[in-house]
Amino acid sequence: MPVCIGDNVWIGSGAQILPGVTIVDGGWITIGSFCLIAPNVVFSTSGHPILPQLRKNHYVYNLPVCIGDNVWIGSGAQILPGVTFVDDGWITIGSFCLIAPNVVFSTSGHPILPQLRKNHYVYNLPVCIGDNVWIGSGAQILPGVTIGENRLIGAGSVVTHDIPANVAAYGVPCKVIREIGEQDRRYYDKDRRLDVWE
Repeated sequence: MPVCIGDNVWIGSGAQILPGVTIVDGGWITIGSFCLIAPNVVFSTSGHPILPQLRKNHYVYNLPVCIGDNVWIGSGAQILPGVTFVDDGWITIGSFCLIAPNVVFSTSGHPILPQLRKNHYVYNLPVCIGDNVWIGSGAQILPGVTIGENRLIGAGSVVTHDIPANVAAYGVPCKVIREIGEQDRRYYDKDRRLDVWE
């Protein structure tokens, strides 16, 4: 499978882009050094729709996607406009994740004690996102967080601690609201029936 890389893309040294990756034209996309982008990942800086031939008569915005060093993105993931990976530590994104616009992943922080901040102390903790995770627009994932597989993180959430697998969570700070289960197989949104399984 070919790799399709549009204009305005910068890729750092040692980065590996595997077969089937698509980086759509539009705004700037930066991929840092020593990143691993697995097969069939799609990056977009433009609003929907992703395919250029469908953009006719649609308003399309361009927001940069910034991926720092040491980021691993699993196969089939979709990274939408405005996503930022602050990369002082390792960031791992599982396969088939959907990262909505303007999500920020941060691996670094500063101590609470003012004297340490004055001396420019910084700490770095890895961030790990499991497979099949959907992170809603504008969410912030803070240093040291692990999010289990098959998860939904609501838009605008601030994730300050680990979130287990197979749950829906949202809020500031983000907390588990409920398990993902049979109700989600029957309805795609509240009382809107999903007929795919019938």
